[in-house]
Amino acid sequence: MNKAIFLVVFQLFFLGAYCQEKEKEPHYNYISFGTCVFTNAIGTLKEKVFMTTEFGKTFGIFDIGLMVGRLNFAKGDSLFFTEIVPAINGFSKRRFSEALTLGVGHVFGAKQNFLKEITNSINYAPTNRIVLTVFQGNYFLDGKFSTSKSQFMGLSVTYNFIAKNSETSALKKKSVLN
Repeated sequence: MNKAIFLVVFQLFFLGAYCQEKEKEPHYNYISFGTCVFTNAIGTLKEKVFMTTEFGKTFGIFDIGLMVGRLNFAKGDSLFFTEIVPAINGFSKRRFSEALTLGVGHVFGAKQNFLKEITNSINYAPTNRIVLTVFQGNYFLDGKFSTSKSQFMGLSVTYNFIAKNSETSALKKKSVLN
């Protein structure tokens, strides 16, 4: 299983970048940090708040990333997860955009360890390098004998690794201002 995940990630991040004939839309790497809260869960704030970090690559309107996170901060009950999160921008106007993310992943040490995600987000890019995001979504957790669904809302900050004066920088600026 670990070898298969490694091969998928390797193909998506490294080989996909060389398959393009010519750069027609901005392509760049990014890192994102987010904090979320489960909105339909009982418990204390430590049991409802979770954090995520995502590393990925943007191919114009399509992003693919690898997310890692912790599902809560309760002592002794924290569950770490990893997830592959492809996203597509469905709408974009000037510095605002809307995206849909469908993800699949694994929760370590949980009885319901198969994770699926669907999330909608509204993004604001004050600069080409920084993106602020408000999002809401659902996690669907499956195990051998049970399943569950959790709703969440959150905020994230993304940093885009765009080289100054690059063709990608010009394309990103053009796409943001249109």
